[in-house]
Amino acid sequence: MCKKIGASIDRMDRLLYNMRQMIQKILAKNFRSIGELDVDLTFAEGKAPNDYEKMERIPFVEEAGIRCVPIAAIFGANAAGKSNIVRALVTVMQFMTGQNALNGRFLYDPNRLLKCGEDIELQIDYTINGNVCSYAIRFNASGMKSEIFICNGSELYRVEDGCKVAFGKSVRMPSPEYNPDMFAKALKAECTDDQGRFIYTFASLLAKRFKGLNDEFKTGLIEFSKSVVVMNTQPILLPQVIDEICSRSGQDATTVLREIVDIIRELDVDILAININEYEVNQDDPEIKRAREAGAVIANKIVTINSTHQNLDGKNEVFDFMNQESDGTIRLATMIGRCLLALKTNGVLCVDELERSLHPILVRELLKLFQMRYYNEGAAQMLFTTHLVQLLDDSILRLSEVIIVDKNRQRGTKVKRLIEMKNAGEQIRNVTNFRKRYLKGYYSGVPKAAL
Repeated sequence: MCKKIGASIDRMDRLLYNMRQMIQKILAKNFRSIGELDVDLTFAEGKAPNDYEKMERIPFVEEAGIRCVPIAAIFGANAAGKSNIVRALVTVMQFMTGQNALNGRFLYDPNRLLKCGEDIELQIDYTINGNVCSYAIRFNASGMKSEIFICNGSELYRVEDGCKVAFGKSVRMPSPEYNPDMFAKALKAECTDDQGRFIYTFASLLAKRFKGLNDEFKTGLIEFSKSVVVMNTQPILLPQVIDEICSRSGQDATTVLREIVDIIRELDVDILAININEYEVNQDDPEIKRAREAGAVIANKIVTINSTHQNLDGKNEVFDFMNQESDGTIRLATMIGRCLLALKTNGVLCVDELERSLHPILVRELLKLFQMRYYNEGAAQMLFTTHLVQLLDDSILRLSEVIIVDKNRQRGTKVKRLIEMKNAGEQIRNVTNFRKRYLKGYYSGVPKAAL
């Protein structure tokens, strides 16, 4: 795969944004199945391997002197809370961008089994363009309780009780009208619902207004909020993926599709070509509304996607890609699109149930896009949940890249990285040997029925 796909990626614009960002930690308290959780994504294997700069498979991605894993694979039994780790990260990003109250429903989903109080606390630690940042929120059913943004060890702002904004000493105000009273009024006017609850964050307000503040706000909040690419168990159609790449990259749909097709063909999927057809209609036409609902609109144009196969007579047969190809082929195409978007933007790809409808060999090849230096030129990361124990192999995952999730009645969802686990009092040193004992239940994180 490495040499072949390289030719495809050479034809695309790498690193569309001159941004380098990566996530160090995800912290959550009283969220869904989580009581209190700290997910560490730093490289934790001591010193770097010898000659790591020349290694084709990168041991870590690095920014601002901090090293993090390019891959974070989350293993665990059903209902252990794997998906809630991904959801916690996604929820933070939704609050940061003002998408936390879609359809009028405020995102509040506490742990209902543990006595953790009413407040949910979420935090992400990350780096972006040489800045080390931390963004934390606390909220309950009545709305936002606090919000804190820290950059390079300095608190840039703190919002408490919805409307009380306090800026750090390093923050420069562009004009005298930028004062606490003005910000409080803006928050009350734009961040409350009809019940008077503060349901939107100050970060989401900054994305729309007040852009004359420190560059750290623009880089650390606004630009970072674009970096997380999500693919969950909900169906996402290929036109939607292509439209997202086009809107963020400025590329046309045909170019994006060609990149996806090149990789599909190199993965030995029996498709000769995939073609996209666009046609314009009046934006008020009911047809475009139906097409939007079906995910068949790109750049305000209705699209159809056709794939070409060769029959036994050597003639080409054209198929309706979204309706006549297998679920695995469709998901593979959308997954490749998501991977390309993350790689191009130095972003973080979050995938729930990575292996769904995909062969284990294809999953392994997708991981290489983030693990191989040739493709991952920046600091792109992939965080995913999986039951695919075949990935527990030294040739696929490093010790720092494996996270085991378990759940008990006292603490809820808990995590431990393989690098932190002990075997007979000694640190585990081999992923492949760990797999055998893991499947036998020595380290938990598997269904009890299998023991």
